[in-house]
Amino acid sequence: MKNTSLDLVNFFSDALFATLVVNKETNKIESVNDIACEYYGYIKEDLLHVKLESIFVSKITEEEVYPNFIHQRKDRKRFRAQMMKMSLEDNWVLYLVKNDDEKILKTEIYEKEIDLFFNSNRKNIFNYDIVRSIFSLMPNILYLKDSNLRYIFFNSNFYKYFGFGQIEIIGKTTEEIFPEDFARQVETSDKEAILEKKTIESEQLLNINGVEVWLNAFKTPILDNEGNFIGLLGGAVDITKDKEHEKELSSINQMLNEKLAEREELLMKSLDMLSFALECRDPYTSGHQKRVAELSVAIAKKMEFSEEECFGLKLASLIHDIGKIGIPAELLSKPTKLSAVEFELIKNHSTLGAEIVSKLPNPWNLSLIVEQHHERYDGTGYPKKLIGEEINIFARILAVADSFEAIVSHRPYRPGRVKDFAIKEIANGRNTLYDPKVVDIFMELILKDNFEFEQE
Repeated sequence: MKNTSLDLVNFFSDALFATLVVNKETNKIESVNDIACEYYGYIKEDLLHVKLESIFVSKITEEEVYPNFIHQRKDRKRFRAQMMKMSLEDNWVLYLVKNDDEKILKTEIYEKEIDLFFNSNRKNIFNYDIVRSIFSLMPNILYLKDSNLRYIFFNSNFYKYFGFGQIEIIGKTTEEIFPEDFARQVETSDKEAILEKKTIESEQLLNINGVEVWLNAFKTPILDNEGNFIGLLGGAVDITKDKEHEKELSSINQMLNEKLAEREELLMKSLDMLSFALECRDPYTSGHQKRVAELSVAIAKKMEFSEEECFGLKLASLIHDIGKIGIPAELLSKPTKLSAVEFELIKNHSTLGAEIVSKLPNPWNLSLIVEQHHERYDGTGYPKKLIGEEINIFARILAVADSFEAIVSHRPYRPGRVKDFAIKEIANGRNTLYDPKVVDIFMELILKDNFEFEQE
């Protein structure tokens, strides 16, 4: 095999697909890369002695591209993969195999290979016919510029998008061909790629014959053996459909967000109505639920729950006592201690509240939080005597906020307690009545962050 073909094999050794070089006369595999060994299940030394028909199940024809070719591994398992065949000089054939859902001819797969191809230190590696074949087969815009940034080569897609023929473009610079504004953009990115000596990518919006076209463009400087700039490889992928899809998705998302906002507003109004109905029956709870919501959300935010989760907790807190609407009003405002029977009736409010809230469609499981807000960490709560993490985390947060607010607030049977007393009560309930992690965050919020209720 002559140097040019050897250089091409070395160039493809790090490719993103399997490569095999085959002698056209003997049909013998002469060179492979590591990915080919991986695909076919051989070590390199063994694969070089395998007959081509042992790994190629489908029939090789005169076609250059095989989109659904059947291959066979050493263990005789078969797989379908895309394959491209390229005839080289001196009776050699190069096979490129890509075993995934991406087409092997897509620009993003070739960018690295072309970049390496033209930046190689081997002066004789450039073969016009090979480059022309690659360019012509690729579905995207490609072009070459010389060291003076004059166009010296482009593929058919360049003509398709820009409408220039070879006579109009070969030997000319961008500013001689394109409108001033666009030419200035191109020249700026050209200079950036040359200066940085690396591939530059950018999105460009063009107006072609009155039609807006979005392109994802790239430019790669070509260097000689000494690292001097000798040319520029450029290309672009049409991403107009992607942009249109993004625009459609953005429009849909905006519409959905508006609908969600309307739904949330309606839900909030429904909850406010329920809360107001409860406060009309039990004036001592007026403002209680709002203050509990305020403290619950502050704790949840400090525990780094998301905005969406905090919003759900806020809603649950605003109606956590809604079940009391089904409790006799005289019990809710009784100025003396409740009897055991009366307290059992009061305890039903969490279950009744969950039943009421379950009628409101929502994604936050509000009914569960409402039902469990009187459960206690050690299993002494109600209605189901759940223990520890059996209790919903937001119900555990609500339990601490609810208890603290209840202690400092006035009740029919006692006056409100001072803040320090309430803090001590919560601290004493750590790891028994309340989740220790929630209590720790609560203490930090109250003592270090100096939390104060805004709702009076």
